[in-house]
Amino acid sequence: LTAIILALTATAALADYISPGIGSVMSMDNLVSQSGGAVTGSGGVYQVNESIVISLNDQLNIAPGHSLTFMDTAGNIGLEIHGSLIASGTLENPVLMTGNLPTPGSWRGLDFNDTNAGSVFNLTHVEIAYPIIAVDVFGGDIHLENCDIHDSLDKAIDISSADGLITGCHLHHNRARTVTMTLTSSPTFENCVLDNNNIDNTSPYPYFNVGLQGVNSPVIRGCTIEGSGHEISGGMAFWASCSALVE
Repeated sequence: LTAIILALTATAALADYISPGIGSVMSMDNLVSQSGGAVTGSGGVYQVNESIVISLNDQLNIAPGHSLTFMDTAGNIGLEIHGSLIASGTLENPVLMTGNLPTPGSWRGLDFNDTNAGSVFNLTHVEIAYPIIAVDVFGGDIHLENCDIHDSLDKAIDISSADGLITGCHLHHNRARTVTMTLTSSPTFENCVLDNNNIDNTSPYPYFNVGLQGVNSPVIRGCTIEGSGHEISGGMAFWASCSALVE
């Protein structure tokens, strides 16, 4: 009986955490104190043991130099944002989000969807390593600045029914797709470097893939694309019903 009680207690302590949705502005230390074991750690070093959901109206702030290790090996744990995520790294002290193992797909990644007019997704100097999809956005505008996204299993950035600005980012060593845009998405990519992607080299994935659903008209300006020898990749692909600007 004691063993059963202990097992049930451990299971309850590691349930997915959903923020209250009452306008809370939280730090990582707040998540540690409020999440019942879903997030542990201190002093800028944190372990995410179960998925975290930031509800509409709530905001999570991640400070410079903080690291989040998603304690997962099967791609089940991630960070889901309906309210706001502001991760404010610096050149000297970037924010790190990574998996428990240095294996592509070891954690789910960041999801930004079901947002409202006040929702924000703002990452500055953030390194995202070993997710399934690093940034998966549906229906909300994003801002990524000077981010390093690498070793994703499926996609580095997936944008659906969304816009935003992605500037100064480095997308590299992703196993399959790099950037996909569909369902009427027209973000701006500026001064980004995309190199050594589609590592698996099993399907013809262009680094910028603008899809056929909806009118997708992104701006791609000042970017560098290097194929790095994975010969069935492509640089850019645009379906019809698109009026992209490439400079």
